[in-house]
Amino acid sequence: MTNKLGKIVFGVFIISMLTFSNVMASPIEKLPESEDYDEIYLLKDDILRFVNGGPVSETGTRDAIESDIDFQNAIKEYLDPQFIVDQVTSYEDSIELLNSSIYMWIIPVRVDGFLYEACISKLNDGNGNWRMDMVYVSQEGSYTLSEQLGQSLEKNNIDPDSYEFKLIGGITQLDIQYFSL
Repeated sequence: MTNKLGKIVFGVFIISMLTFSNVMASPIEKLPESEDYDEIYLLKDDILRFVNGGPVSETGTRDAIESDIDFQNAIKEYLDPQFIVDQVTSYEDSIELLNSSIYMWIIPVRVDGFLYEACISKLNDGNGNWRMDMVYVSQEGSYTLSEQLGQSLEKNNIDPDSYEFKLIGGITQLDIQYFSL
């Protein structure tokens, strides 16, 4: 599992794009700063049902409760924007493409030191409602993507307020363990 987690984290950062600008509220797009917050927050019961219905039983931890859900550190991941197909080369075109791309929110849930990341999107829903898609399970003591970014910036003496980071995914063939109900 450690090897898989390392591949996932490495893969996410390989397929991530960092875009830079001078103005930013936080270094990466977080849920509390989004207009999606109220709708996503209403899915807290679905998050708990997904986490408790699969991953928690696999790790042997107690059931997750509402206070375990970390909405403050939920981050946005853009899914499969067509940068290469559309031959996007400028910052402005990149942002425009991202703004028209589908995306999901990755919401950390910590239970007894284990990290579960609930993924919520509007993918394939057809009616525009948010839905709980899956939950990733990480080993005990793992860091969220937001925490990993912060640690990397600090280690490299990079001021996070000077940059804007966009998390971009799109490789569908990742060999990862997830649970879906």
